[in-house]
Amino acid sequence: MLINRGIWQKASLWNSAFLALFCVFLAACPGPATAVAQAPPVSVEKGRAILEKGPFLINGIEVLGPNALPASQAFYTVDGTRVIVLAARGSLYYGGSPFPCDSAMMKELAAEGKQAFGGELFPGIHYFFIIPLGFKNPCAFIGGFAARSGFFWNGSPGQKDIPFPAVFEL
Repeated sequence: MLINRGIWQKASLWNSAFLALFCVFLAACPGPATAVAQAPPVSVEKGRAILEKGPFLINGIEVLGPNALPASQAFYTVDGTRVIVLAARGSLYYGGSPFPCDSAMMKELAAEGKQAFGGELFPGIHYFFIIPLGFKNPCAFIGGFAARSGFFWNGSPGQKDIPFPAVFEL
């Protein structure tokens, strides 16, 4: 099969123009090394909590002893450390030592091999934070969580869902 000479010349002119435009596009685009170098680093001092999994509906809050309370559970990651956050609705009573954090009054709960805190952050919603022992500042996590979830709670009157922010700063 032969191609007409006029068609061949037009096709090769179009291909040349396309190739030139493609080269200009590649030269203007930053490469992967440039994009990584320009990304702002995550501050290790402040930290950022990222929702890893959840929230899931569960029965029972482990730091309150044997119970079948319906709750929501979510897992957050902060600089490679996993923090568990649980939330339950209703009027709950639980003991513990008062543990004042910046924006919330929490109670320190007994938990083997970890730190556990509970408190009513919003009317009728109790949050429980299960944090590994080596975690530097539990109040920074709890305060950041309370501030960010409060943004969602206050922005939605008649809120039916319990807020679990996807990302927040400590």
